[in-house]
Amino acid sequence: MSTLKDIALILTAIGSFVGLMTLVLRWQNKKLDEKLKPICEEIKKTKINKCKNYLVDFLDDVEDGVEMSPERVERGYEVYEEYTEGLNQNHYVKKKWLRLEEAGLLSPIDEAELER
Repeated sequence: MSTLKDIALILTAIGSFVGLMTLVLRWQNKKLDEKLKPICEEIKKTKINKCKNYLVDFLDDVEDGVEMSPERVERGYEVYEEYTEGLNQNHYVKKKWLRLEEAGLLSPIDEAELER
């Protein structure tokens, strides 16, 4: 019977240790998240600005009738998709994109074509 008590004590100790470690890891994750949040926000702002800069230049060239390689056009669509869907942005860039689509200067590309 003493062996069962020893096993029970060992299992209780292991359970307590696991519980304590879980609390410590959760606390560490919370602290790490707090420290990383401003960095992640700054990265997102940078990504948004890079997309906006690229798209404004791209759309100006489309509007001005500048001849572009198929790769540049495809890249424009990729950046636009990241801007609107990945970064959830809906600013003047999207309005201009839609205006150029309505004017026939841009046409939607199949997802399958973007993946090639």
